[in-house]
Amino acid sequence: MADRSDAGFSLIEALVALVVLALSSISLLAATEAHVARIAGLEARALAQFAAENRLAELELGLAESDAPTVLLGQQFRIAERRSPTTDPDLERIDLTVTDLARDETFGGFYGFLATRVAE
Repeated sequence: MADRSDAGFSLIEALVALVVLALSSISLLAATEAHVARIAGLEARALAQFAAENRLAELELGLAESDAPTVLLGQQFRIAERRSPTTDPDLERIDLTVTDLARDETFGGFYGFLATRVAE
């Protein structure tokens, strides 16, 4: 008769191996989902920054519509601006707050300066 210790894995050993594989797969999937969510957040922040920079350029050119949503890459953003004076009477500071309308997420910290008078 053959020795049974060389016959291979027992059923219990195979089940334990499957449980370990399943648990590691679940943790890998959770890490992947967290990574995708972080990348989506970075993408939204970058688009908000582009929207703010575009609004500053529109303000410099005198083309900005204050209440119209801005559309970038199919996403809509609402941009709120707050103006404040600076020590230079020919400049004013503009603080922009950008809201992603699809995700209802608000981004702040965008600012620029705008000439209040045109130099002659």
